[in-house]
Amino acid sequence: MSSMSNLGFDLMAHELAHQWFGDKITCGSWADLWLNEGWATYANGIAREMVQGKPQFIDFLKTCNERITRNTDGAVFAYDTNNVNNLFFGDMRYRKGAKVLHLLRWELGDDVFFNATRNYMANAALCYGFAHTVDFKEALELESGQDLTDFFDRYIYKEGWPTITTEWHRLPAGKVTLAISQVTSHPSVSFFPLKIEYRAKGENKDTLFIVDHSMGNQNAIVDLGFKVEELYFDPNFWLISKDIMVEGLHLDLTGITLFPNPAHHTLNIYVEDEKVNELFIYDVQGRLILEEQINTPTNNIIPIDVSSLANGLYTIKVNTEDKSLLSKFIKSALP
Repeated sequence: MSSMSNLGFDLMAHELAHQWFGDKITCGSWADLWLNEGWATYANGIAREMVQGKPQFIDFLKTCNERITRNTDGAVFAYDTNNVNNLFFGDMRYRKGAKVLHLLRWELGDDVFFNATRNYMANAALCYGFAHTVDFKEALELESGQDLTDFFDRYIYKEGWPTITTEWHRLPAGKVTLAISQVTSHPSVSFFPLKIEYRAKGENKDTLFIVDHSMGNQNAIVDLGFKVEELYFDPNFWLISKDIMVEGLHLDLTGITLFPNPAHHTLNIYVEDEKVNELFIYDVQGRLILEEQINTPTNNIIPIDVSSLANGLYTIKVNTEDKSLLSKFIKSALP
């Protein structure tokens, strides 16, 4: 029997799910309570996905993420089983438990994730008895062929979540460059490896692409084949995270002509059909060496005295009315 205080969709889905996750298999200890409550909560989300539609499911996942990330700490595994309020803490046992399951589904794929869950629920050693977190982990590992020890350590037994910063620049020929970094909310986990989904829109096109975020500071160039106007992080809310999207200067690496190159005394700069407002020269270590404001009319050649520069490779950036242009030149001694 299922008892509930009202017949709302979400509560009914949650309580009916307990017939499997809680009744058919009961958590083997209070510390493993997330197996009951996390799964019943995620089943509520799946009911939305299957019956109400994707927008309602996305709203469920978004709310879970907001509830989780309002806490900088807290583990899904319940270490303090003597405090009832902590034990039944909705943000951890329920919401984070549900999002961990959603993240496992993202990492493993629907077929593996749901087959593993069915195998777990059909395990004669667990049915109408008790299970611990390790039993569910082993069912996932057996189906997927993957070692999920590190995943469970980060998301079940330890605390916190990552904030992901993505700075993106549009490049010519339908490419974008991404600079991805993360910080974590709790010192128990220094880094969360992630499979990040992005959504790119532009030129009446809309596509999804994935970047494996495997290190703290990471750069990637993605060829999408169209001019990207908007970029979105994790549009389907697979991850447990916060995000910061930074749209940087869009660098056109093809629109600037430098001559002579190598240059001895004077470097001439030409930008077709663009009025240059300012220019910057950087050395190979990224230090700003020269900065000038430019008032030359459109389509004029701009001469720059580089005679005082040390011999070597330099990067030049010129800013026009609406974009930045980058190129490189060599300062060399007279022949």
